[in-house]
Amino acid sequence: MSKVKSITRESWILSTFPEWGSWLNEEIEQEQVAPGTFAMWWLGCTGIWLKSEGGTNVALISGAALANKVTVTR
Repeated sequence: MSKVKSITRESWILSTFPEWGSWLNEEIEQEQVAPGTFAMWWLGCTGIWLKSEGGTNVALISGAALANKVTVTR
């Protein structure tokens, strides 16, 4: 039980979501998409992220645990 007491919110976040974990989010956010095209990232397995020239983001994720999920943000 002594290990449980030594876990802080910050230590848990850093061990669960290391700093390099935001790399893909930052890359997608900073990507400038040329007119008439789109950018695409493979998220692993059956996940794909699309970004349009207008800044629309579409995440397509399919899997047994998730069923099918489509998220669109702008």
